[in-house]
Amino acid sequence: MAINTETLPPSLEERYGAAAGSSNLRLDENRRGAVNLLIAAGVAARGEQKGSRVLGGALQRLLTEWEQVAKPQRMPAMSFKAWIDALPLIKVGEREGRDGEIVPIMGRDKEGARRKRDEQQKQSELMYGKELMLLAQKLPSRFLVREILFAVAVQWGCEEPEEVVAAAIAHWLASKCQNCQGTGSVQAGDKIRTCDKCHGSTQARVPGGDAGHRMVDYMDLCRVTWLGAFKQSYREIHKTA
Repeated sequence: MAINTETLPPSLEERYGAAAGSSNLRLDENRRGAVNLLIAAGVAARGEQKGSRVLGGALQRLLTEWEQVAKPQRMPAMSFKAWIDALPLIKVGEREGRDGEIVPIMGRDKEGARRKRDEQQKQSELMYGKELMLLAQKLPSRFLVREILFAVAVQWGCEEPEEVVAAAIAHWLASKCQNCQGTGSVQAGDKIRTCDKCHGSTQARVPGGDAGHRMVDYMDLCRVTWLGAFKQSYREIHKTA
């Protein structure tokens, strides 16, 4: 039986995201409100693994901010068949006619078109990635996230830590493959084939090589660590209230 997610109550993470932007911070003994969630979030950043918990909380706020802003529109990829059909006919060879005359053979430069299409798609993905990175840099929580991750990157001895951190944040916020829009498959004429960029994984390639992979994994770990502490703190606060 399918579950209608629209009727489900908001998760604790979603409620915290709303609380972070709430203007009503009154403490009501008879009702749990935004201030209760913020108190639990503050408690969650204390204790063991304080550094990773602080980063985890900042990442959760950054994710909430990201989900609330409008994303840049990406130009849909044209299928190769449609790309070929849009090309003008050109002379690709010659043949001898019935009366011995030379008749031009008309066709389309498929290989040249494929190279040009792939190059344009590559440029489109590059520009879209830059737009996402610029958008991520406008989010309020980016300062704390970037500061902590930069210190981590320097401690790890990463080359060009600023670039590694910026690319990791952008990927962490928008990790879906842009070629297939995170579906794992693309339309090829009348057929559907596996995406040749993500190979069906639905996820984009992590930028920055090993350092990028390590940074993204660390961000995931910190957020999970903070979420666990946050949920526990929220339960304990209301258990003793």
